[in-house]
Amino acid sequence: MKAGQVVLQKLLDGKIQYRVPLFQRTYNWTEEEWETLWTDILEIYAMEEPRNHFIGAVVTQPVPDAPERASKHLLIDGQQRLTTICIILSCLRRKALEEGDCGLSQEIFETCLVNKFETDVNGRIKLHPTQRDRESFSKIMNEDGDIEGEGQIIAAFKHFLKRITDGDLEGNSLDLGKLKSCVTNHLDLVSITLDTEDSPHRIFESLNNTGMRLGHSDLIRNLIFMNIMEEVVAQEAYDQYWLPMQEKTGNYLDDFFWRYLMMDGSLPTWGETFEEVKRRFGPGGTQRAKDELIEFSKFARFYRRLREIEDQDDLLIREIKRINTWEVDVAYSFLMRSLSWVEDCKIDSDEMKSVIRMIESFVVRRTVCSIPTNRLRRIFARMSEEVAPTDFVTSAHEYLMANQWPSDSEFKEAFVGFRLYLRSRLARTRLILESLEESFEHKESPELTEQITIEHIMPQNLTGEWMEMLGPDGWEIHSRWLDTPGNLTLTGYNTELSDSPFHEKKELLSDAKFSLTSAVLQEEQWNEQAIAARGEELAERATTIWER
Repeated sequence: MKAGQVVLQKLLDGKIQYRVPLFQRTYNWTEEEWETLWTDILEIYAMEEPRNHFIGAVVTQPVPDAPERASKHLLIDGQQRLTTICIILSCLRRKALEEGDCGLSQEIFETCLVNKFETDVNGRIKLHPTQRDRESFSKIMNEDGDIEGEGQIIAAFKHFLKRITDGDLEGNSLDLGKLKSCVTNHLDLVSITLDTEDSPHRIFESLNNTGMRLGHSDLIRNLIFMNIMEEVVAQEAYDQYWLPMQEKTGNYLDDFFWRYLMMDGSLPTWGETFEEVKRRFGPGGTQRAKDELIEFSKFARFYRRLREIEDQDDLLIREIKRINTWEVDVAYSFLMRSLSWVEDCKIDSDEMKSVIRMIESFVVRRTVCSIPTNRLRRIFARMSEEVAPTDFVTSAHEYLMANQWPSDSEFKEAFVGFRLYLRSRLARTRLILESLEESFEHKESPELTEQITIEHIMPQNLTGEWMEMLGPDGWEIHSRWLDTPGNLTLTGYNTELSDSPFHEKKELLSDAKFSLTSAVLQEEQWNEQAIAARGEELAERATTIWER
């Protein structure tokens, strides 16, 4: 390993190319980082005698190649910084061309951005980003016309074009030649060059552990692709498996890997995700890395199906949507394993539906009975090991029964007084009320569209008429029963109902023909006894919807 402090131009001199390896994340600097770097450059520019300014380190490793081609180096660290500086230089080249300074424009192009005499098109630009950034970056480096598109590369290009137009710290027009000199001759970096036998994987991890934090998926990508040594094979594996997985799973990729690790019943903490994947990975090598990648890709499809269902023809769409309303992501490890059994024809979709409904009942009953959720992750992680595909439904039922699945009596008693209406959990409230309504199976029941809302029969704001109906303990009754199932219904007249007296509410509720309101319409008074009685009736019905 060799290290030394150099100015930027030293890194760009000669026939050289820095290649960002596949294990690196894509370009993701934002305006905050852009402005910090730009301010540093403008402050150098403002000095009568510019001083050099240190901006960080660049870690590279030589890649053996044909001697007549550009000397290639893997860019192990510093890609965000170096990419941004190349974009700035490209903006300067364009501005110089606009102002008629063809000499400066050509100088920047030929000494900073491209290898002038390189015949291999892939070796022409001095910085070769990861695949997703390659097309837009190449346009910025090589073309003179308008640059359109999306992504951070294009956004950075447009940002710096505007900042150059804005002028210096005082708002005066910039001397482009002087500005170019500030960038290439007064930005200092520590250049660290690894020997060919050094492990870039270990260096990458070391850099991450010294403050440049990367996500678990970034480190796992590094682990996989540093073990696929052949560039063509790595590119094929990246295109076929990693990139689709990354694009489809998006911001949830770190979470996927954490859930994946729990499929064998283990319970790593979030912070242990990468280390646990690394421990299980074992001895490396191309074939092992590809096998692991194929496995990850397979289960990422199942994770995506659970997290963000898109196929409206999915046979499990209703069941998955319902458990997601209850935020049962702790069960994803077991459900991913189960979906793999469906795909492998070890169980069928009907069996899968039955077990998902069990999980919903298990979670709903425990929530209503106020059983703490801190054991759920352990329960569902172990479920992957305890439930067998050969006896899927029965073994799943037995397992949940053994893990504090509340009985009918416990559930009914808790349901009557359960605070069902919570503003932060309205999707759950609506799901329970809609499920209760659907359980009546009346053919003329109104369609449950988005226009149908949740209504408090005894209103949230008590009027004089309501206080008179509730009696001397009105405030206590209101506090105890307001948000419970017995006082809630569905309506299309929420605005009109508001704080109306009970007899007016009954008229509007009868027009909607909801079965949920049938008991309400029979009452002359809506007081504590009526609310409790309706709550008991609904609790009885709830035990058949979320049966054990």
